[in-house]
Amino acid sequence: MRSGWTQADCRGKGLGRALIEHVYAVAAEQKAARVWWLTRESNAPAMLLYDRMADKSGFIQYRKVICCQGL
Repeated sequence: MRSGWTQADCRGKGLGRALIEHVYAVAAEQKAARVWWLTRESNAPAMLLYDRMADKSGFIQYRKVICCQGL
């Protein structure tokens, strides 16, 4: 899965949890070693769910865009 979110009017109804549980089930069927994802530090509501469903890796991502747009 590349990206996921729920519409504002659908939040708080268990859809995010169901989606993550489905991803876990598919990963287990395919013998994946792990599932991971990134989220914005400002996404506190989602992080409340993620904190209940997974472990934090302890890593923070840093990056620098090198290529110029339009090239």
